[in-house]
Amino acid sequence: MKKRFLKEKHRLARPCLTAAVFGICACVFSPPDTGVPPGSSYPEALSEALDSIVSVPADAVVDLYEPRLDPSRGSGSLTLLQEAAPVRVREQGGRVVEYRWSRETFGGWSERLEYLYNLYLLRVHFNASPGLFEDTTGLSTTAALYARAREHDRYTRYYDSASAEEVERSITTTEEPKVLGILVRVNDAGDSVFLKLVAPGSPAHRAGLRRGMAILAVNDSAVTGDSAAARFVRFVEGDTSGAIAFTMRGPAGVFSASMVREKVSFPSVVADSLGGTGYIYIGSFTAETYDGNSTATEFAAALRQTRRFPATVLDLRGNGGGDLSVTLHMCEQVLSGGTLFKIVERRQGSNRAPLRYEFSYRAHAGEPGEGRRFILLADSNSASASELFIAALRSGLGSPFVGTRTYGKGVGQIAIRTPGRGYSLVTYGRVRTAEGLDYNGTGLVPTQLSTARPDAMLAEALQLAAAPLAKGAKARADLRARATLLEWNRGQAQRGGVADLVFPSR
Repeated sequence: MKKRFLKEKHRLARPCLTAAVFGICACVFSPPDTGVPPGSSYPEALSEALDSIVSVPADAVVDLYEPRLDPSRGSGSLTLLQEAAPVRVREQGGRVVEYRWSRETFGGWSERLEYLYNLYLLRVHFNASPGLFEDTTGLSTTAALYARAREHDRYTRYYDSASAEEVERSITTTEEPKVLGILVRVNDAGDSVFLKLVAPGSPAHRAGLRRGMAILAVNDSAVTGDSAAARFVRFVEGDTSGAIAFTMRGPAGVFSASMVREKVSFPSVVADSLGGTGYIYIGSFTAETYDGNSTATEFAAALRQTRRFPATVLDLRGNGGGDLSVTLHMCEQVLSGGTLFKIVERRQGSNRAPLRYEFSYRAHAGEPGEGRRFILLADSNSASASELFIAALRSGLGSPFVGTRTYGKGVGQIAIRTPGRGYSLVTYGRVRTAEGLDYNGTGLVPTQLSTARPDAMLAEALQLAAAPLAKGAKARADLRARATLLEWNRGQAQRGGVADLVFPSR
C-alpha cells in the first residue's frame, strides 16, 4: 500500500491533543488517534483476507512505518494505516516498532477487497450521519459508496487506478508533466498578459523569460488588446507537441524566444516589493515543490527577503489549499502563540457508536517571522488551507484582510492511496476558527471588502500597508529611502537568480 508521509523536520504546531499529520490536498489531514482497538470494526471478510497474508523475504516487502505522535502510547504506536488494515507487525517492549505490507498483496487484491477497504474508511472516518454506511443495500461497488458520500459532502471522493497517480501528484507536488514553466496574469483592462511566475530552470527560464515581462505574441499571433487572455490560452494550448515562440517586452526592449514543453516543478511562493511594502504571493500549501523545497521552506526564505519592510502583503488569491502540516509550519513562522484553529470530527468507536472530538492546534514562540505586520489579500478562489492560514493570522495577529469573501471549504480530509492502487479522499471533520466560527459553505469575510479587479485590489492592500508610514517627515523619508533600494532591486531582477521585480500595470 502506498501512502505518502511528510519528512520535513521543521517544528510542527502541536495540537492540544496531539494528532498525526498526513499528506493532503486542500486541507487533507489525518484524524487524531482515539484509542479504538485495531480490528474492532473492520468488515469481517476484509479482516480475514488480510490476516491470511504471510511473511515474505525482506527484499520483497515494503516498509511503511510511521509512528503516531501520541505520547501516551510511545513513539512506536499504531498508525492509521494499521488501524485500517491489520498486517503482520514486529513488537518490542509491548509497542509496535515496524510493520510490513507484502508486495504480493497487490497482485492478489480484488475489487471486492477494495470495496470493503473503502467501506471501512467511510464507516470509521466519514463526517456525516452515524450509520450512513451500516445499510449497504444498493451499494455494491466502491463508486456507489462514494456516490452516497457525496450526497452529504461534495469533497469526499474516490479515484480509481487509472487516475490515482495523477491526482496524487497534483495534490502533493507542484510538478507538471509537460509545460513551459510559466504562470501569467492579465491586467485590469484585460488587454495585456504578463508573466506572474517563471519556474527556475524551466524551458521559459532558460529562454530568457522573466517575471513581470509582457507577452506580445505567441507564434506570431498577437495577444494584446481585446480578448488578450482568451487568445493567449488558445494559442498556447492549441498545439502541445512542438516548439512555441514568444515575443516579449522587457526592460531591454522587445525580443523573441522559442521553447519546448517538458516536466517542470514550480515554486509556490514569490517574494517581491511594491510601493515600499514587502509582497509575498503564496500559490499553494504544498509538501513538494521545486529543488527539494516545500511551500513552508519557500515561505521562510520569502520572510527573510522581506524582513526589512514595516509591513508585508500576503497574497493568497486563487490559492486552493494544500497540506495541513505545511500550513502549520507557516503559521508558526509568523505567530508566537495562541490557538490557530480547531477541528471537530466524528469517528466510529469500537461498538460502532459515534464519537465526537474537538482538537485545538496552537502555535509556539521562537520563529524569526514573529512580531511582523501583515496584510492579507484573498478572493473567492482562496480555499481550504489558505482559509486556515487567513483565519489563524486574523485571530492571532489581527491582520487586516483585503479582498472578497473566500470560497468556504472548512473541512479536514484523510488522503489514502489504497491497496487497489486507488486514491481516497474522505472528509472526517469540520474546521472552525480560534473563536469557534464554522465557515464551511460561507467563507471568511474580509475586513476591507474590495473590488474584484486584481490590480485595484492589490493597490488597496498596498495603500493599507503603507498607511501608518504617512505620519511624520521621518517616516516619509524612510519610505523614499526604501523606494530607492527597490528600484535597484527591480533592475537586478532581470538577471538570473534574483527574484525581486514589480508587477507592471501595463
